[in-house]
Amino acid sequence: MKMVKKVLFGLVVLGTILALTSCGGKPGKDDEEGAIKKGLNNNWTVNYENEDADNLYRAYRSTDTKHAGTLVRVQFDADKTTSEKSKMGLIFNHHYTDNDKTKQNFFIIGIAPNGEYYVSEYRNIATSNIQGTNFGVEDANVKTKAEDIDDTKPAEIVYKKLHGSGNQVTLNNTYETGMNTAWIWFQADKDGKYSWSIETDLTKELEENFKPNGKDTETKDPSPSYATTQHKGALTEYKYVSDDKVPQNGVSVYAQVYNSSTLKGEWKFIGFYKEAEDAE
Repeated sequence: MKMVKKVLFGLVVLGTILALTSCGGKPGKDDEEGAIKKGLNNNWTVNYENEDADNLYRAYRSTDTKHAGTLVRVQFDADKTTSEKSKMGLIFNHHYTDNDKTKQNFFIIGIAPNGEYYVSEYRNIATSNIQGTNFGVEDANVKTKAEDIDDTKPAEIVYKKLHGSGNQVTLNNTYETGMNTAWIWFQADKDGKYSWSIETDLTKELEENFKPNGKDTETKDPSPSYATTQHKGALTEYKYVSDDKVPQNGVSVYAQVYNSSTLKGEWKFIGFYKEAEDAE
């Protein structure tokens, strides 16, 4: 437990807000059908039937403030979710890139009900094209290296490919009856590096260790010590320029409901991370 408790050093009180300037601010939501509902105490739910036989439905909704990291519990209702191709997940480092708020960048971790997952960075995504195929990114601009993309167009940088070898977890079906559960964690540092992991074996006791408690950030490796080697990694924002501050941008819950199917599930934010010295 000593290693787990070190995570506390990366947490600070939820109510404090760091004002980090960015071109157009933080995206709020894109959910025309109202599929995602915000509840109390950082709970979010989705219970949506997509009756369209040809097109999937995407939606996201952002937390009220920007964050440098979080731990969120993601749960599929095993009885009501009818397609293994739907997704629930987390969008982070979510920000507009122009003052007119027409384009946005973000990282995304998406998980399917069968435990398959993907991790990508999306760039220059038109705010009007959330429902477009792969957010409007053409196949020719989907790359595994940032330097290979055409950064004048919508682009995807693939870190973990959906259906890729080993990119699947076994969801926890004992944490709560009827729910298949995973936890997504990320935290940024001053170099624009985002560490991440997907957990499947947390308990309520271990969740408690992620709750905001103090502002000490002396630990050099704040990642959960019980993260599996396969399901964790690091992302670096393309062309990031450090200003010696931990970047804080939008954090959003994300849902993708496959054609002619129902997705029902919940997100619960356990705690948020902020930079200690700027939260005072």
